[in-house]
Amino acid sequence: MTTWYFQPVFGSHLLVACIALVLAALLLVGPVFRQLSWRQRASLLALRVMLFLLVVIGLLQPARISTTTKPQTGVVLVLADQTRSMELPSGSSSRSRWETQIDALNAAEPALAELASQFDVKVYGYDTQLSGIDFSGGQLTWPS
Repeated sequence: MTTWYFQPVFGSHLLVACIALVLAALLLVGPVFRQLSWRQRASLLALRVMLFLLVVIGLLQPARISTTTKPQTGVVLVLADQTRSMELPSGSSSRSRWETQIDALNAAEPALAELASQFDVKVYGYDTQLSGIDFSGGQLTWPS
């Protein structure tokens, strides 16, 4: 989208209009020290009109504003703990923390699949290093 913007000198369109009127009146003043041919008068008038237009344009201080929208994808990051402590029991149950975490993340798969339509969903496991976990087709593929 492109638009033109005018920020007149001293923030006043009225002041620019007054200056333009004074300059337009000065266009009519010709040299009095000698007679000019019609070609010389036409050339002088053309130069004055161009100067007049340049001054008025300069007083208006035009600017061209161009806006470009570029869609950017947000990222949803899911981290799964893969440290050794995940082998310990989860609370009072006999299941490990890892199994409880996997169940919770598998239960979240439909929500993650819905988010994947609007965002880039990335799933990683971490212990001493970060490792990628496949999330394709709305399904998490956990390492064995």
